[in-house]
Amino acid sequence: MIRSTRVIIPLAFLLFFSPSAFCQDLEIHHINVGQGDSTLVIGPNQTTILIDAGDSGYFSRDGAKIVFEYLESLNITHLDYVIVTHRDADHVGGFAFSPSPTSRHSLILAEREGGDIKSWAGLSGVDDDGNGFPDFMGDDGCSDPVLIPDAAEIGDSGTDPYFPAIAYDNGEESTIPYCSLTPTFRRYVQTVAAAGIRIPLDNYGELMDAYNTPIDLGDDATATVVCSSGWVAQNPLRISGSEGTDSLAVNGRSVGIYIQYEGFDYLIAGDLTGNDTPHLEQALRDLLVSISDSPAADPLDVLRINHHGSNSSSEQSYLADLKPEVAIISVGDDNTYGLPDQEVIDRLYNIHLQPLKHIYLTEEGETGRDYYNMPHDFVYHAVVVSTDGEIFTVKNSQGGLDKYTVDSCRLCEGDFTDDKDVDGSDLADFVAAMSNFNPAADFNNDKVVDQSDLVIFGRKFGRIESL
Repeated sequence: MIRSTRVIIPLAFLLFFSPSAFCQDLEIHHINVGQGDSTLVIGPNQTTILIDAGDSGYFSRDGAKIVFEYLESLNITHLDYVIVTHRDADHVGGFAFSPSPTSRHSLILAEREGGDIKSWAGLSGVDDDGNGFPDFMGDDGCSDPVLIPDAAEIGDSGTDPYFPAIAYDNGEESTIPYCSLTPTFRRYVQTVAAAGIRIPLDNYGELMDAYNTPIDLGDDATATVVCSSGWVAQNPLRISGSEGTDSLAVNGRSVGIYIQYEGFDYLIAGDLTGNDTPHLEQALRDLLVSISDSPAADPLDVLRINHHGSNSSSEQSYLADLKPEVAIISVGDDNTYGLPDQEVIDRLYNIHLQPLKHIYLTEEGETGRDYYNMPHDFVYHAVVVSTDGEIFTVKNSQGGLDKYTVDSCRLCEGDFTDDKDVDGSDLADFVAAMSNFNPAADFNNDKVVDQSDLVIFGRKFGRIESL
């Protein structure tokens, strides 16, 4: 029996304080970098993950500069993890370390010098550590050489503002000879390798190590690597065709990240292919369906559409079985690829309202696409998803918030009066359930009803408007 003092004191807390005080939200920011990708994840415990960083600025917008300034606008002062999904310049370019003025910046080593972003720790062109090398120690020996940073001048996560502790990528050079890789990806490899922070997920064993040790985002929220380099977790056979050098195979080696927070589920997987060989999307779909705990067999609430809405991705069964309520496409008006593809829009229309409710795009991309009667939004700033695990919001083009309910029976917990709302009418029933050890109030299933359950009820209280 729980003593009454353990109920009354926190109850007063519930009555006088906003439920949002019980926890921080999980935030996923799809940064508008034009034709490219960059996604910032901020966990309830303020752990930060940056997935891709846009292009290098050679022929498109300077991803590092855009992302750097976006991080500053949020007062983000550190990055715990960076993840490069694959080698394409519009994903890795913002991480590509180079002294060339046309390449501009490297986000993970960016610092301010005279108000401008520069690309290395210490002073540009100065031998800061006195080892005889000003910034660089030579080149990587390829016929189109890239410079190798002086590791002693790179710094570490304690001195450089966005220097991460860990950098994940798909270990592309295990499939393609190193010197056959693009200079952009090689510059990234040289930077993180010199810094000693790189973890290449280039085989099934490395993938499973990452899969079994998800990134802790706080409050039981996690980010889990579910595919990389042609392998999908829990499937030891590499997907046929993913070892090639053509664009489908290169995109098929993308790293995929599955994010969970209570009833909320989200997936991002770079340029992963599925409508053509190799069928990575289908294998990933099978994994997510098998591990989903959704009672309605709807594995995802939000899906970041693969490959900017390209026809080579987003196969119909992949979309139909993952059943996202919201789809997000990262695309730029300046793209020359005709993205998003009309056929992908048609496939999304086929799941419209069952369960897809809305499509958000960072920009319009290819004009003249027919969205039929589907709600869609060309946001032209970051598409920000925020969730407490039970509801989620998406920032729309007007700066307002569109509100959605996650598909999980966990929403029903706390609605003791069955009025499809968790409010004051449930409060007395919850107190009685605590006092009488009613399993209905044992939200965390630890076989005791105590203050930990009260915190969970506080998170629900006043937040669920409809189920």
